[in-house]
Amino acid sequence: MVKNSLTLARLGQVSQAGISQILSLLHLAPDIQEAILFHSRPERGRDRLDMRKVLALTKVVDWVQQRRLWRKLSEVRERA
Repeated sequence: MVKNSLTLARLGQVSQAGISQILSLLHLAPDIQEAILFHSRPERGRDRLDMRKVLALTKVVDWVQQRRLWRKLSEVRERA
């Protein structure tokens, strides 16, 4: 058991803000979490998954609405 997010950040060698962002992903619908976990990174170039936009989804409480927004985000990413 970890005492707090600062301890967790030190253990994970990331910032406390990074831990906060990671934990906020728990507010996503389970299928979106799974899609992010199994998201394949490109062999070359930048990853098209914009975490700022994904983190914005965590503020949407309704999973149905999250899924709509996730589909739109995925469509834009696939076209790029």
